[in-house]
Amino acid sequence: MRDRPLRCMLAALLVLGTTAPADADAAEPSAPTGAIDQFVQGWMAGNGVPGLAVAVTRDTRIVHLRGYGDAGNGRPVIPDTQFLVASLSKSFTALAVLQLVEDGRVDLDLPVAAYLPGFTVADPAKTARITVRMLLNQTSGMADAGFPEVGPPEAPTTLAGRVANLRRRSW
Repeated sequence: MRDRPLRCMLAALLVLGTTAPADADAAEPSAPTGAIDQFVQGWMAGNGVPGLAVAVTRDTRIVHLRGYGDAGNGRPVIPDTQFLVASLSKSFTALAVLQLVEDGRVDLDLPVAAYLPGFTVADPAKTARITVRMLLNQTSGMADAGFPEVGPPEAPTTLAGRVANLRRRSW
């Protein structure tokens, strides 16, 4: 349990991604970069993590920015490596949606199409039944297996493109 905050921090870094400013390599001399590297590499080995990127900040300055391990296909992780976030984004999305529910702007039991008019799947009856609550509870019947385009070059790059792409899927 002691490393739970680190897991949360690493997950957040993977979700948010990192983009290095021009002077990111100019770490503060007092930053314990060797200790950070040793800790991260040991944690990765102990937890079977093949690759990750870490950004350590102090106030608004980046004091340590580095990629560790393998990003797949023999590519090393660098600070701006893009990771598929998959399930990591669910908790952030649920928090945002529930804040909208609390504000009275979203009803969990309305169809998704009430908020995303372009939302549709191959079966119109299923489209009408899929609610916001079902998406949050992962009970809509939609699954990754029905939507294999999770990475470039097939994946749509905009929300409108992603929603439009759902029209061909049947779950």
